[in-house]
Amino acid sequence: MHISESIINNLLMEVESLSYRLKNIKQAFTNTAHNGLRERLIYENQSVLLRVKEIFSIARRIVEVTVVTE
Repeated sequence: MHISESIINNLLMEVESLSYRLKNIKQAFTNTAHNGLRERLIYENQSVLLRVKEIFSIARRIVEVTVVTE
């Protein structure tokens, strides 16, 4: 297995985990009326989405490097 394949596999597992977390955040947000918790959930949602964007950037860079070296 190439190093890039291992990295991509790890990133895919992280995206799957983050997707599950986003689903849980959405569910918790709709089930609570507590404003403090809602604010925390909004912040956490933004943090998770930022990490997903970072992973996308990393994956794009891996693809660019892989295409150039082949």
